[in-house]
Amino acid sequence: MLQKIKGNLGRQEKGLEVLSSLLAEEFSQLTSRDPQSVTRTEFSIHELLRQLAVERVELRTFVREMEPAAERLTEVLDGLDPDEARDVREVLALVDLKEQAAAVQTEKNARMAYALALQGRTLLEFIQKRITPENKDTYSSSGRFRKPGTQGALLSGRL
Repeated sequence: MLQKIKGNLGRQEKGLEVLSSLLAEEFSQLTSRDPQSVTRTEFSIHELLRQLAVERVELRTFVREMEPAAERLTEVLDGLDPDEARDVREVLALVDLKEQAAAVQTEKNARMAYALALQGRTLLEFIQKRITPENKDTYSSSGRFRKPGTQGALLSGRL
């Protein structure tokens, strides 16, 4: 069972390495303003996160098989051989470190995406303000020149 746990943690570690590289790639795509590439990378990131979540659930299953009352892997490690527990703790610390680095990069990416969206919206509002005629009496909704009715009009009709 310990080998399964080590294998699971190893896969999580490698998955987090790939996640970090995908997040760095996404950041470079955001800075180069390539939305199609960002979308493709985002799909890859979501799939990888799904796979990492499956690994976490599997690890929890392994922990519960070893000790049904245990909630965390560290609770099980206290009952193991000290050398084996030390090895697992080292890998667990490495996984935690890589997960935190990925979280920091994710925050940078989110801020960059938000800034780009805000910049785009501001630019669009500026352009719309510049192309909208200030004098509303120039053209009608059908595109014909509209003469403003400055004088009173008399209504006539049949009863």
